[in-house]
Amino acid sequence: MLILIMGKNGSGKSVWAEKLAVKCARGRLIYIATMIPYGDEGLARVARHCAMRRQSGFITMEIPWRLDSAALQSHDTVLLEDVANLTANMLFAASPMDAPAVLDNIKTLAGRCQALLAVSIGGIEPTGDYDAPTLHYIEVLRQVNEGLLAMADTVFEMADGRPLLRKGRG
Repeated sequence: MLILIMGKNGSGKSVWAEKLAVKCARGRLIYIATMIPYGDEGLARVARHCAMRRQSGFITMEIPWRLDSAALQSHDTVLLEDVANLTANMLFAASPMDAPAVLDNIKTLAGRCQALLAVSIGGIEPTGDYDAPTLHYIEVLRQVNEGLLAMADTVFEMADGRPLLRKGRG
């Protein structure tokens, strides 16, 4: 089962997704973190977040792009945080990957666990004076989100800190 939680930055999607994952979990509760930490500040942030998630029962796996490397069991509930970071990591890797490759990575992950909750930034519009690589990233993330919307069994959109059911059953 694939559950997509989308929303703008600061919409509360990550906090709500964590609560939903805890509520849905039947087996192990896995948190796949895709952010690549840079410097001491980034490493400290990762350590702080891991400690917070551990209190909620999550096992954290730091996996920036090769989701197939996750040591999962079929009954696990997995929270993927987040699709925007994963997309950037794969797009700007030494061997860049496109939207279909990102979607295949997520689809494979979803097939290896009981439930996958994927968090993504939605509604990004290319406003302002972005350079070509940033505009390309925004377009690829849009394509990934469209693919996830089609693939997901359930979709929630976060608005004003509240989840709105957009597809499936809540």
